[in-house]
Amino acid sequence: MTTTQLTIEEVEQQFKQWRLKKQPREKIPSYLWDLVQQLMGLYPPSRIIKRLCLSTKQMRSKGLLPLTDALTKESIPFVNINLPPLLSNPPEIVIRRADGTQLSCTNLSDDQFSLSIKVFLNPAWA
Repeated sequence: MTTTQLTIEEVEQQFKQWRLKKQPREKIPSYLWDLVQQLMGLYPPSRIIKRLCLSTKQMRSKGLLPLTDALTKESIPFVNINLPPLLSNPPEIVIRRADGTQLSCTNLSDDQFSLSIKVFLNPAWA
């Protein structure tokens, strides 16, 4: 005897049919939750939630998702990063145009530096 594997599309269709007939505030019937449980090993939870219009709260209340997120403060190690001391003499960049005009830059962010060069080399940008 061969059985076909349940698909998310089939369960989605059953949820749609149930939603068309359900009463306001009616809870999802257990037979539908049984189908959701069968899907859990076949599809990622995020896809099941999205396709079946469920919430993580609903899934947790049925024991289909963990009650808390997998990552907690205790599971994330703290990493110290030792940065080198700031330069006492920051680098300076000097650009000269053919007409003799000179641009001298120090301590600019990448965006500021990029914009300064664009405006300097093409005054129409200003």
